[in-house]
Amino acid sequence: MKKILTLIAAVVCGLAMNAKTLYLNPGVWETDNPKFAMYYFNPGSDGVFSDYMTKTGNVYQGELPTGYSQVIFVRLNPEGAINWDSKWNQTDDLNVPETENLYTISDWGGDKSPGAWSTYTDGGDNPGGGGEGGGTGVFSGKDFFLKGYFNGKDIETPTADEQFEGGILTYTFTGDANGKGYFFILVCEAGQVIGDCYMAEQYTEATHCTLLAPGKGAEQKMGVPEGTVTFYLYDNGDGTLELSTEELPGKTLVGGGTEAVENTTVSEKAHKVIINGQLRIVRGDKVFDVTGRQL
Repeated sequence: MKKILTLIAAVVCGLAMNAKTLYLNPGVWETDNPKFAMYYFNPGSDGVFSDYMTKTGNVYQGELPTGYSQVIFVRLNPEGAINWDSKWNQTDDLNVPETENLYTISDWGGDKSPGAWSTYTDGGDNPGGGGEGGGTGVFSGKDFFLKGYFNGKDIETPTADEQFEGGILTYTFTGDANGKGYFFILVCEAGQVIGDCYMAEQYTEATHCTLLAPGKGAEQKMGVPEGTVTFYLYDNGDGTLELSTEELPGKTLVGGGTEAVENTTVSEKAHKVIINGQLRIVRGDKVFDVTGRQL
């Protein structure tokens, strides 16, 4: 029995015994100018706080010293010290994975804020990897739909016609008496049409605007002249979205890439099919994977 327990302890502690750089995408945490730190420890032992994590692009990084296998990410009062008395929020006790190095906060949660591990791959403003129907971090594994008032009514339940593919949607619509449609974004789990509405803080008719998650006091829409419009939807990397009617160089589409289906001009609407067991998007005579890359 003693040998078995020793082996289990060795496996747990061996998850992250080497020094490692960890990254935090704070998502909803990044409000009220907080500071972020890590508390690293081993099971059954007291831990140590890191220095404040430093911002790198749209994420924060810190160094996990050699010899620690678990970590807690902590959101701190910027006017306090680096200790538990200054804590605003924290994650649960997290095992540090062998390969993933980016932890993304997905919600406020209750006592502990939930999130998920992924991989910070490029050292720039695009942390993490893509997922089916979604982008990075909080938006991994999501589907995105236009919602609002257009075509003479409030769109309560969107259809495949209103769904973004690879972060881009070309859509023909009629407006109200002023010739405008009014838009925001519905974010759903993949395959669903019920989810969270991301809206603007103020009504705007600019070519692009930032959309905030529910609970942030944002309840306004983006006004767009009627006609055929290509919408671009970007992951800002901080838990917000950017809805635009023009391309924004340097930003990342919610599909996880910088190219998408609509980069190829065809007239037919896209539809999803299964080809050789893989989800594919067909538009005209072109076939794309779920990130919008043409095959």
